[in-house]
Amino acid sequence: MTLASPETRPQELDVSRIDPAALRVLQRLQEYGHQAFLVGGCVRDLLMGRTPKDFDLVTSASSRQVRALFPQSVGFGGQRFLVVQVRTEGGKSLEVASFKVRRSKNVSGPDAQVLPDDVLAELPQDVGTLEQDARTRDFTVNALYCNGASGRVLDPLGQGLSDLQANLLRIVGEPEEYLRDDPGGMLRGARFAARMGMAFEPRTAEAMNQMSGELARCSRKRVLSEVLRGLGTGTGAPFFRMLSSQGWLPLLVPPVARHLEGGPEVERRFFAHLEAVDRSLQENPRIDELTLACALLLPVAAPPAGGLPAPEAMGTVLEELVRGAPEFLTLPRHGQHLIATLHGVLKAPEAVPADNPLLPGARRLAALLG
Repeated sequence: MTLASPETRPQELDVSRIDPAALRVLQRLQEYGHQAFLVGGCVRDLLMGRTPKDFDLVTSASSRQVRALFPQSVGFGGQRFLVVQVRTEGGKSLEVASFKVRRSKNVSGPDAQVLPDDVLAELPQDVGTLEQDARTRDFTVNALYCNGASGRVLDPLGQGLSDLQANLLRIVGEPEEYLRDDPGGMLRGARFAARMGMAFEPRTAEAMNQMSGELARCSRKRVLSEVLRGLGTGTGAPFFRMLSSQGWLPLLVPPVARHLEGGPEVERRFFAHLEAVDRSLQENPRIDELTLACALLLPVAAPPAGGLPAPEAMGTVLEELVRGAPEFLTLPRHGQHLIATLHGVLKAPEAVPADNPLLPGARRLAALLG
C-alpha cells in the first residue's frame, strides 16, 4: 500500500486500531512521569493499513521501574535484549523495553529466559533517550513512534515516514557497520522486503551485495529461524526468489539450492509450490515449525519423477538442513514421522489414529499436494 504524498501523509494513527491493552500500559507509564511510545512494526504496519501482529512499547523508565508499576509482569531476556513482559487481561503479554543507548551486538548465549527480580535488580540499567533509541533500530521504517492517546507519530531520524512513503528499506546509520555487527540483518531485511513489497534503498542494497559473505558468520540456528520465519509469513515465494537472486541459497538452504540446479522447469515447479504454501498460510497462518520445514522441502525430497517423498528421504534432507544447529536436531526424526503420517492420510485416512499429534500437520501437507 502506498501512503499519501509527503504533504498529506498521516502524522497520526487511528487510535481505535491500537490494542486497548497497549494504550492502558502506555497511559500508566505516562501518568507516572515516564515517556512511553508504541514503536517499530506496529506503527509501520498501521501506517501501511495493515493489522499489526504485536504491539511493542518503549519507555524512558528502567526495567525495574516498569516491573514495579505492573505487578503482573516479569523481566525477560538474556545476552542481547532485556524487556519486561506485562501480562494483561485475556492472557496477552506486551513487551516493554527501555530506551536503548546503543545497538545490541550479535553475541551467543541464552537470549530468552525469565529473569527473577533479584537478577533484574543487579543488571545495569543504562537508559537512553528517544533519539538514541531510534538510532539503535534496524531500518528507518521501524524507527517510528506513537505516543498512544493522541495517535501522533514521531519520526526522530527524519527519514522513516519518507522511506515508508517511497516503499524503501534503509538501514539506520552506516549499513556496513550494521551488517558487520549483525550479518543476520540481511535475512531480516529480505524478510521485511518480501512481506511488505519494499525495495532496498541503493546504499543499503550495495552494502548487502558487498557483504553477503558475512552471512557465513551467522549461527545455523539464526539462519534457520530467519528462513522459516520468512517462509511462514505467507510471502515465502518472493522471499525465496530474493534469496536466490542474491546468491544466498547455497549457504542458507543447501538442499533447495541443489534442487534448483535441475533447470528452469524444476525452478518453475518449486516456486509454484511455494505460492501454494503462501496461499495456505494466508488463509490459515497457524502452522508449526516442523510442518513448515516439511512443506518447504516436499518437492526437494520427492523422487525425480515427482510424487510423494518417502519418510526416509525427508529425514535425510532435513538432516542436511539442520546440520550445525543442535536446537533443531529433533526435526529430521519428527519429519520422518510426519511424512509417514502423510502417507497414511493419503492412502488410508480412516486407519490413522485420531489422537496422532502429527495428524493436523499431515492434513495440511496433504492439502498442499491437492
